[in-house]
Amino acid sequence: MAESQLRAKLRQLFKGSDAAEAEQMVPRLAGIPTERLLFLTSIGAGLASLSPRTALEFFRVTPEVATQLTSFELQAWGECGKRLASTNVEAAYQFFRASPQVFEALPSAHRLSAIVLTTRQATMSTRTAVETFQMFPSVVSRIDSTPVLPRLLSIVNEVARHSVRHSQDLLRQSPVVVTHVRTFDSPDQALLNRLVEMTAAFAYRAGGTAAEFFLAIPNFLTQRTHGHLNALLEHTQAFLERGGSLALYYLRAATAVVQQTGHQGYEPWRRLALTMCAQGNTNSYQFLKLTPEVMQTLAASRSGPDLTAALRLLCETVADLDRVDRTAALECFKSAPLALRQTNIEHFRNWALAGLAHHPDGRAVQAYYGLQSRASRAALQGGQDGVALDTVSAILRLYVEGLTGRSVTIVPLSSAAEQSVIGDGRTIPLPGRINDFADEESNFRLYKVLAAHGAGQIEYGTHAADTPELIALRQDFQAAFPTAPPPTGREPVTYRTLLRHFPDPATATRLFTILENARIDRRLRRAYRGIRRDLDFIAARLRETRPDVLQLPPEHQWTEILFRIALCGGVDAVTRQQLPHIVTALEQIVTTYLDHPTAALTDTLLATQRIYDIIEQVQPSDATEAAVNEVVQQPDDAPGEAGATEVSTPSTSPASPSPPQPGQSFETWSQEHTPSQHDLTAQFLREGLTDDRMLEADGQAFFYDEWDRELGDYRVNWCRVIEHRPTAGTRTFVELTRARHHGLISSIRHQFQLMKPEALRRVTGELDGEMFDLDAVIDRQLDRRAALSGNERIYIKHLRRHRNVAVAFLLDMSSSTARTLTRYPRMPYTRPGQRIIDIEKEGLVIMNEALEAVGDSYAIYGFTSEGRRNVRFYVIKEFEERYSAQIEERIGGINYQNNTRLGAAVRHAVCKLTGHQARTKLLILLSDGRPYDHDYGDARYAREDSKQALRSARQSGITPFCITIERDADQELRELYGDVGYTVIDDVLSLPEKLPGIYRRLTS
Repeated sequence: MAESQLRAKLRQLFKGSDAAEAEQMVPRLAGIPTERLLFLTSIGAGLASLSPRTALEFFRVTPEVATQLTSFELQAWGECGKRLASTNVEAAYQFFRASPQVFEALPSAHRLSAIVLTTRQATMSTRTAVETFQMFPSVVSRIDSTPVLPRLLSIVNEVARHSVRHSQDLLRQSPVVVTHVRTFDSPDQALLNRLVEMTAAFAYRAGGTAAEFFLAIPNFLTQRTHGHLNALLEHTQAFLERGGSLALYYLRAATAVVQQTGHQGYEPWRRLALTMCAQGNTNSYQFLKLTPEVMQTLAASRSGPDLTAALRLLCETVADLDRVDRTAALECFKSAPLALRQTNIEHFRNWALAGLAHHPDGRAVQAYYGLQSRASRAALQGGQDGVALDTVSAILRLYVEGLTGRSVTIVPLSSAAEQSVIGDGRTIPLPGRINDFADEESNFRLYKVLAAHGAGQIEYGTHAADTPELIALRQDFQAAFPTAPPPTGREPVTYRTLLRHFPDPATATRLFTILENARIDRRLRRAYRGIRRDLDFIAARLRETRPDVLQLPPEHQWTEILFRIALCGGVDAVTRQQLPHIVTALEQIVTTYLDHPTAALTDTLLATQRIYDIIEQVQPSDATEAAVNEVVQQPDDAPGEAGATEVSTPSTSPASPSPPQPGQSFETWSQEHTPSQHDLTAQFLREGLTDDRMLEADGQAFFYDEWDRELGDYRVNWCRVIEHRPTAGTRTFVELTRARHHGLISSIRHQFQLMKPEALRRVTGELDGEMFDLDAVIDRQLDRRAALSGNERIYIKHLRRHRNVAVAFLLDMSSSTARTLTRYPRMPYTRPGQRIIDIEKEGLVIMNEALEAVGDSYAIYGFTSEGRRNVRFYVIKEFEERYSAQIEERIGGINYQNNTRLGAAVRHAVCKLTGHQARTKLLILLSDGRPYDHDYGDARYAREDSKQALRSARQSGITPFCITIERDADQELRELYGDVGYTVIDDVLSLPEKLPGIYRRLTS
């Protein structure tokens, strides 16, 4: 094409300054062959119609790119940029601008692959497509010598048909994965070829799951799994026929088993997996997802042959149940992590097999094996040796309060994991039972040490958040570990968030937990001399049960030696002689950071960083293997781990589970007593929940049992009540109510003031007092004249009188209260109807005025629900709060929403009333009288649970009473509230007639 023709063509495409700039490119463009220039100008014309700037960049780089690509590649390149521009002109501009450098760095054999991949990704995400194009050369240059590279690139292209993100991740991480595989591969790269072909099978079968499989290779290809890899891949291939996600879950679960127990544990687990997974994909997913957690729980207290034997016994137990009831088998396996934290594997098996005989009904079976009922948990705890927490919790509470001067609450470890109360500064979770020793005294001493450590964590700031020191340390960690993932949302700065900055959070967590327990131990010894004997006793027991350091794998020697130095008083002479460099380095760090009297949480974190850096320098080759720990142990599992979970190579000979070892409970507790939010969410999901919402910033969660009439038992920790302040409104509603009912309020205030007792009460017949009782003096004188001794009680005393009443108002805020009641019975034509919730609020305002007049202590709460894990409890006014404008704004902000899970709300209100000191306690419920929630099951279930909650309130010394505004539900009200009392108020104007009488009767 002649330059004149080309110049004329460009004048048609561009105007003004763009045309002048385009004409300057004509000499360079004229050197391109005519057949190429024709389709290039056609592409440029299309780009100019979308973005002249992008078209100019296209023509600017075209002469250079034309020398790097073939005609076919050049046309594909232009069409790729045109596709990008049709969606995102800026992405197209960046694509053209980077093209010369990308093609220059890429071998000619892979240039077309880069163009095709970018084109395919551009259909879903232009930004990702350009990023992938720009990083293509760096990835290829690192693995260009690998014969499987063309096959790998074709897999990336196939994955891009399903998921842009997965294809980019697969390409980006390919060099890391290939390098890792080469350390285990033979010269002919047979292993790499097999893994790539397996990835291809995933890609054609399940799309983006192929990337997840490929990126997981460093996790499941380790020194411990290398010998079992062929079997793992074959079995995974079989599961691939049922779906990519299921196959990937199988591989992760199988890896966790092989990592811990080798072939001896893998075979019985695999047989069980095939049985459980034959029941459908839903059960398969649940079983495979739970396996790593089950292995982690078992490994917390066992290792080597003991761990293998325990796993075999667990698999046999579940298999025995499956032969009788498949539902029972799956529920039993699902509850195994929680159950095995409370008992040993032998007792767990007895509990599981006993359940079939006593619970033939399907609903009862699910509740029993899911540990949902009180009877089930009692059966799990019963018949065991040792000391149960419920028998010593009161003593331990007094012990901690006497030791530290702090008021604390002792709760079972399993309950704390569900209630998410750890770190609140008041709660100490402890194991439900300790049977480490043969005698009760030693087991109780271990309980004392655990309680003291829990109190020490509260006192010495283990759970501190957002302190200036932690915030400053976060900046240091961000600089030291720049590759750390960014924080999600605005979360407080705690030790958990700081540990996530480490490249291998699991290793950092194990180091931190040992060091933090050592810091607490040292500070307790300095502050409370009386506990030293018990601490020394447990340390001596721990020393007796530690494994041989020299027999451990190198990656576990560091944590074992650290454990001995930090908590057992030091290492033995043999270890010091054989591993002097490790011992000396760790002793110096522990002394520097933990031995001074004011060692703080930040000192523990700095010591963790120092040791982590040393391990990384000494054992760089183990970094990739350490990542597999994330399959078995989540990084946030334990903030005070007393000892890392050492994993020894299992023996080839089977062995029966050994009895608990002295100190075992200390290690298990220290690893588990601070479950992460991830664990809590996972537990909710295991229970089949799909609507579990995270807590808001001001929210606090509480868990309560719920009565199941069909089971005839309580479901344990079945409902989650979330307590927080309501959204404030305005004072307008309260002011309008006062204005509308001014006369009513004056009347009711007067009536309630009459209930207020006189200031002083005259008491006669006292031994001393402010004045003489004239009648008693005369009687005494008469007695003396009659030679009688006479009564000495001749004084009058004036005692101050006051009412001792506490009232909690519980307001139903469900959607049913949005209904509008029809005309007022007494004024059917002059006043329109009102919403139930507005009538409740007006009654609440009038009650406030009355109670302010009488001087009784009162609180105002509201509730609504959206499923059993989302019962919202609004604190409008607490007992200790004064009635103010802020309270009026909260009342004005009350609005209806969702459902009425009455039982859970009543139990939480009772809990708050129980904590308030008063002689008379009332719980007054303002409601339309109908409990309902979408997962209640049926109306009778809801009524029976509500009745049971109200009965329990009365048994605890609280008088519940319902004031309802529903005229048409008298039969339901009698059935629900007949045991505790209720009244119907369908008109605010009837309050002065009914309220004083009700209140006087309830408080007499």
